[in-house]
Parts: sequence; C-alpha cells; structure tokens
Amino acid sequence: MGFAIRVKDGEYIPAITCDTCHDIVEDWLMAVVTHEDTLDKPLLSARVVHKETCDRGSSLTEDYEPDRAWHELEYFIPRLLWNNGWGEKGMDSEGDATVSIKVLQG
Repeated sequence: MGFAIRVKDGEYIPAITCDTCHDIVEDWLMAVVTHEDTLDKPLLSARVVHKETCDRGSSLTEDYEPDRAWHELEYFIPRLLWNNGWGEKGMDSEGDATVSIKVLQG
C-alpha cells in the first residue's frame, strides 16, 4: 500500500496511492486491497489497486488468480484503525459500521 503526501493550499494532506498506476486513490469505493490468499503465513504483503483499471488478477477481473484475496478499501481502512487501537467500532442508525478515530495530542 502506497502512502503519499499531497501538498494543497499550503498544507500536507495524507493520501493512499495505487500500487499499479501510482495515482492517488480519490474514491475508496473504487479501490481494493489485494493479498495472497493463505493462512499459513503470519504476515502477508498487501497491495492497493483501483478497481477495474488496475486490479488485474483479483476476483473482480476476467484474469482472476484464485490464490489472491481482496477487500474493499472502504472497509479495510476502518479495520486497520480498530485493530491497532486507533479508533472505536460503532454502528449508525441504519446498521452500517462506523469508526470514531482517536486523536493523540502530544
């Protein structure tokens, strides 16, 4: 997963980039995290790719590789926050998962 810093209006803005085209992922609904589909290793490398245009080999494309798993980026990022203690799980009135982010102040 590529992280980048975009400079906009004199501010640093964190961004996630596609590991295939290296463009910034503007829409989390249109990107996936893909990785090897195995439980035999304690740590797996992951890649972020744009859906359809850059996700060759995921189960979303015609050239599907069965040894690859994928997760929608919009669900992966909240899970990353929850699992590392940086946010708290919640649920809105429609039953959708939410995350409250903990902001550390030094």
